[in-house]
Amino acid sequence: MRTPDSPGVVRVDAGATLENERSIPVPFEVEHPYTSVAALFLTPRPPRPYSIVFCVGAVPSEVADPQPDTTRMFNPRDFRLAEQTTFCSPQHTI
Repeated sequence: MRTPDSPGVVRVDAGATLENERSIPVPFEVEHPYTSVAALFLTPRPPRPYSIVFCVGAVPSEVADPQPDTTRMFNPRDFRLAEQTTFCSPQHTI
């Protein structure tokens, strides 16, 4: 089974569009650095079918061309996170 791509940051210039395809393996699995601890706080998944919604957040950047560090992570201070806009798909059943 292929590991899904990690969420990331992509720069999209004003007026430009972005098209991308993501796949997520089913059945869903918890991927968390502290899975054993996180599992204590997560609501158990209901049996299939699953109702899902896919969301993407957009934030303005504080710097002209933010760059990730060596671990591919961006510095949160490079973005105005309080101004995030979230776009979500309609609910789907799988």
